[in-house]
Amino acid sequence: MNSTYHDKVFEYIQTYPKIGDLVTFNGGKAAPGSVQLETVDGDRVVARDICGGETVEYSFMMICYFPYSVVPFSKQNIENIAKVQEFMNWVDEQNRVGNLPDLEGVTVLSIENAMNMPDVSGYDPNSRLAKYMFGVKITYETLPE
Repeated sequence: MNSTYHDKVFEYIQTYPKIGDLVTFNGGKAAPGSVQLETVDGDRVVARDICGGETVEYSFMMICYFPYSVVPFSKQNIENIAKVQEFMNWVDEQNRVGNLPDLEGVTVLSIENAMNMPDVSGYDPNSRLAKYMFGVKITYETLPE
């Protein structure tokens, strides 16, 4: 993985109009409205062609924190998951219109959600924050060396 890819992906995610400078990379404080881009594994080669080119996937998680309610069927909790789903929809739209991250030296083929809805991955009773996550993968092709 070219370390500048991390920079480029981070910059790209910051173009989502509703987060901007609220996003951090591989860490940050869990606070209401904060968003974290967390890398999850190295690049995964999914195909090789006979000339030496590769199709590669770069995967990461988006983590969003929002206050939650312990009240069953809380409107607040429904609104929170809708906000995260809206972020996911933005990723889908960027792929659909061909607005892909610009990664130097490779051809980016797609950016896709790895799931169809956000995962509520935990609650902190002390801070009253819920942690919502969704996976994203960028697929790109390398040229033979």
